[in-house]
Amino acid sequence: KSEILTGENLYDAGSIHGLQEAEKGVKFQKFPPVLCLHLLRFEYDYNLSQHRKINDSYSFDYHLDLSEFLENPDCSLCSYKLLSILVHSGDNSSGHYVSFINPALDGQ
Repeated sequence: KSEILTGENLYDAGSIHGLQEAEKGVKFQKFPPVLCLHLLRFEYDYNLSQHRKINDSYSFDYHLDLSEFLENPDCSLCSYKLLSILVHSGDNSSGHYVSFINPALDGQ
């Protein structure tokens, strides 16, 4: 869904055009056969003056339909099945990764 930039949240179109009302969003022309998504799990803590890991729990649906993000949603490559999840254990300076893979694509 696009974001309307208006009021105190106007788009800065530079020194020639100044602040403008605008609509901000993203539309893709096509998606790849295999889609890899990465969640940024670190944020900067201004009180501690350092990065910290976000340890919130996440859940993922088995099916992902991205047709709403395509210019032409009539596409064969806009629906995905969850194949694997890569999990990081540790903090922002060390740790290890564990991969959970579903090679049968059966949702189990």
